Amino acid sequence: FLALFEGDTNVIIKMPFTDTSLCAGDSFYLSYITTTDFARNLMTGASLNTFTVQMSDSAGNFTTFTTIGSVNNSSSGVVPCKIPTSTFEAKKYRLRIIANNPKDTAYLIGPNISVWRYHKPLAGIFATRDTVCENTAIVLDDFNSSTWPYNYTWQGPNGFTSSFHNAIVPATTVNYTYTGDYIVEADNHGCKMKDTVHVTVGMSPSAPKILGDTSVCLGDTINLTAFCDTPGVSYVWQDPTLMSPSQTGSLVVPNVTMTDDGEYRLTAVSVLGCPSATIK
Repeated sequence: FLALFEGDTNVIIKMPFTDTSLCAGDSFYLSYITTTDFARNLMTGASLNTFTVQMSDSAGNFTTFTTIGSVNNSSSGVVPCKIPTSTFEAKKYRLRIIANNPKDTAYLIGPNISVWRYHKPLAGIFATRDTVCENTAIVLDDFNSSTWPYNYTWQGPNGFTSSFHNAIVPATTVNYTYTGDYIVEADNHGCKMKDTVHVTVGMSPSAPKILGDTSVCLGDTINLTAFCDTPGVSYVWQDPTLMSPSQTGSLVVPNVTMTDDGEYRLTAVSVLGCPSATIK
C-alpha cells in the first residue's frame, strides 16, 4: 500500500516588505508567494481562487478590517492595493492576505505600517491682494492650517527658498524681480502636496513735484498742481492739518486764512497702489 502525501497550499507575503510608511489614498503592489498552486479549473486552467489583501484597524487588530485589494490567481504574483483616503493616521496597521480556494491566511510579520494623510496647502500672502510694493516684505504662509505640523519647502523667484511655513522675503531685498510664482510643498512623512501663489511686486513712482504759488495773501486762492515723471499715477495731498482735501492732480484752496498757512504734502500712487516718497 502506497500513501501519497500532498503538501499544504500556503500563501505568504513576500519579504522584505519595505512599504512601511504609506499615504492615505495611495496605491501600491503587494507581492506574495505560494508554496503550491491554489485551485484551478482542470479543463481550462483558469484560476478558481481569489487572493484578498486586508488592512487591520489602527491598533493592528483584524476584528474589523478594510479590504484594500484582490486578484484572481492561483500562483505567486502581486495584488494591486489602495489605501482609502479616509484612513486615520496611525503607526500600528498590519496587513494580511487570504485565499478562498483552499482557504488560507498569511499575516505580515515585521514592522508595523504607518499611514499618513496628505495635507493640501493653500499658499498666500499677508496682504489685501497678491500685490506688494517694493521695499515691503513678502510674508508667505499656508492658509489651510493653523497648527503647521508638516515640513515645508518654499521656492520662488531669484532662487528664494525657505523651510518655514511662514516664509518671509525681507523688505530690503524686494523689488520687481521678485514678481512671480511662489510654490509651497507640505510634506507629511513623505505624503507631499503643493500649491502656488503668484505675487506681483509693484514699483514706486518717482517723487512728484508741486508747481504753483508758495506765497499768497489772506483771502486769495492757493492753486497747486502735481507733476510726476511716472505715467498713470494718482495723487494724495495733505494740507497743514494733515487732512486730504484732494486726490487729483491739483489742489485749490479758496479764501485763504491763517489756518491754511503751513506745509502741503504730496504723494504719487501707482496703478498698483504703491506710494512714492512724500514731498512738501
